[in-house]
Amino acid sequence: MSTNTAPTSAPAAQAAPSADAVLSDMAARRLALAADIDELAARLAPNNLAKVAKLKAREKVQDLRSQAVGKAENAVGQVKNRLASLAGGGTDPDGGVDSYEPGTLTLGQRVTRLFDDARDGDPASLGIVTVAGLALAGLSVTATVAAVKVFRARAGRA
Repeated sequence: MSTNTAPTSAPAAQAAPSADAVLSDMAARRLALAADIDELAARLAPNNLAKVAKLKAREKVQDLRSQAVGKAENAVGQVKNRLASLAGGGTDPDGGVDSYEPGTLTLGQRVTRLFDDARDGDPASLGIVTVAGLALAGLSVTATVAAVKVFRARAGRA
């Protein structure tokens, strides 16, 4: 037995959203977009950008400062070791000074040895010689300024 039946139709098309649903969806998207734009405007405001830049700069300065302090402390330690080595005899950890008895070298010989080591490139000796040179330069500038003041004061009285 054959029966001719009409084929079944495709599934019913999904119902189109109603106008109210479309409007409420658009309103929700508009609110979300407005919130995003407000957040972007706040982030990109010149005052806020300046604050962020200042904060980053402060962090970088603090990082550089801590690195400089660490390196300075290291250099001070080397200079202290070098001075102790020169004053008390023995050798420094790098082997830059020959051992000798503390009382065998005169001050002039120790100073000569210091300059020789600085000339050879020993960092601690270079540091000591540089600091001593800067101190003498500062002292001479201070003395010169004081002498000029005295000279001007005497010239004014005459």
